Amino acid sequence: ELPLWTRIAFAAGSVGAWGPVVSFSLLRTTLYVIYLGADPTAMGAVGIVMGWYNALNGPFVAAWSDAGALNKLSWFPKDKWGRRTPWLILGTPLVILGTALPWLPPAKDNTSLVLWYAFCYFLTVNGVTAQLQSYLSSIPELFTTAARRSKAIAMQTPFLVITYIITGVVIPLIAFSFSPDTTDACCVARRRTCVAQPSCICFLNETQYDAALPLSNDSAALSLYAPTYSDACSADLGPGGDVGLSLFETDEARTEACASTGDAHDHWARFAAAAATVAFMGLMALLAVPAMRRTPVTLDDAEKKPMRLWQSMKLTFRRAPFRIFTSIMFLEQVWGSHIVSNLPLYLLYVVGLESSELGQMYAIL
Repeated sequence: ELPLWTRIAFAAGSVGAWGPVVSFSLLRTTLYVIYLGADPTAMGAVGIVMGWYNALNGPFVAAWSDAGALNKLSWFPKDKWGRRTPWLILGTPLVILGTALPWLPPAKDNTSLVLWYAFCYFLTVNGVTAQLQSYLSSIPELFTTAARRSKAIAMQTPFLVITYIITGVVIPLIAFSFSPDTTDACCVARRRTCVAQPSCICFLNETQYDAALPLSNDSAALSLYAPTYSDACSADLGPGGDVGLSLFETDEARTEACASTGDAHDHWARFAAAAATVAFMGLMALLAVPAMRRTPVTLDDAEKKPMRLWQSMKLTFRRAPFRIFTSIMFLEQVWGSHIVSNLPLYLLYVVGLESSELGQMYAIL
């Protein structure tokens, strides 16, 4: 049996195995659609492509991991590293980059945002496939009895509770508890129905705009953050989709055309803090290395040599319990992803929460 501190370190590694990917799945819509203003249609297309890629690359990585493919490299001799550790070491940097970099996009135009999101998603999918599969596969290999496996999984519980508090409470409160200051001055911005951005109109207060400023074709003032608002889109803009300015776009427009109230760059410090938190969680996966170095490279003599990937998949799908369980998990994942992806949009545009309240709502939920 593994020493106590080695088992504790392995359990603590679950923070790095689950934390970054949970934060990515939970917060990406709020970050990219609401705060950065990326096109939700393009974001959804990236998600579909990456989802299929994630489903297809998993069996291959699992087969290579079972066969100890990376142990053939001189960097990872089997006697020193075991067959699971190389995949954890390979996947962890990819996970950290793929889940931390979305918070720090190099540009804020829609094309750049979508491409950056796709790049980070690609890193995340590959990293999680290598890292998480190796971590989970090592559990039955390191804890060879049902009792030991139960204790090992139970030991992860307090670390997973901390993980979900960080991803569901701490990071949203850091990143999603602000909005541009509209107390003294604000800028008119389109919301949901404008195709092109109307000209900015500065408010003297929340209800009166400066009549000396040109109104262009806009007939009424629109504040993205006021409890009530009216349509500021001129008729010649034509019908548009339900796309509004993101908080960044509104903040920049307000800063350029109106009084500079508040710190327009405060959000970058918040997002950098969120990225650092995600990266720190990802690094904790490496705590599992001492235990995983003991994973066997070859199967016991009593076991048969692993089947080929296609033969293994055919045999697995022939089993009715697997088909039933897979169907249930598929429906659960579809429903869960639907709720997680669309909940912040529902809260903002249907319930009417302000953007600065999303962090608090995440914490409550």
